[in-house]
Amino acid sequence: MSIYNLIELSRTSKLWKEEIQTMQIIQPGGYRITIDEIGSSVEMAKQDCKFYWNRKEKSKLLEYVFGCYRYLNSIFPGGINHLRICPTYISDFEKIPNECQILSIGIASEIYTEWDLESLDNFSNLDILLNHVNFRKGLSLNGPKFLIPENSKMLNIDWLKVENSESLTSSILRKLKNKIINLSGVKFNEKEINEYLWDLKQGNGNEKLQILTIQREDGKWNDDEVIKGLDTYRVGKQVYYLEE
Repeated sequence: MSIYNLIELSRTSKLWKEEIQTMQIIQPGGYRITIDEIGSSVEMAKQDCKFYWNRKEKSKLLEYVFGCYRYLNSIFPGGINHLRICPTYISDFEKIPNECQILSIGIASEIYTEWDLESLDNFSNLDILLNHVNFRKGLSLNGPKFLIPENSKMLNIDWLKVENSESLTSSILRKLKNKIINLSGVKFNEKEINEYLWDLKQGNGNEKLQILTIQREDGKWNDDEVIKGLDTYRVGKQVYYLEE
């Protein structure tokens, strides 16, 4: 019997629902929830089970998505591994579950309509959402470009990824205490990065840091200036996967 068949069976009676809950034959491995301007979905991380909705009125869409998640989680417990949401849902943030492992906010700026971007004009930071959701492992900020917060939870989460970092200053970089940092589109110059690396080498920087990836807005670095005086050596390209 498929997962979908079990779900339908659980809806037929309370006894069947309790029986399926007791059997624990499906291990979802947690849930991935996506709510954005393209489409929304709830899916199991380790099972072939996904429910999808096209763009609808925001308040009703959230009812569908989280109603689906709550029901699935009641019969196949797993919690939310990864919650992806657009900041255009700011007026409904209180309806969002307040706990997940990884929180991803926004999508590429070009995906938003002009109306969507205008609706965010007065939303200069993400503290409302970041303070509402207890994300345990990671935070990914994917756009639009001007939604870059300086929230204490952002500074200390295990891993942080920021797609549009042009407004992120070197002073904020020095405040980050993450284990893994991935910044794209930065406007730092070589001197700023060199000084940051010097502080790390002297033991005055982020003691938790394990991996640091910084990509410049124009894509080009003067490597010699970045590593000047640091007594470093080059290695082959490294590939790391962030845990979901």
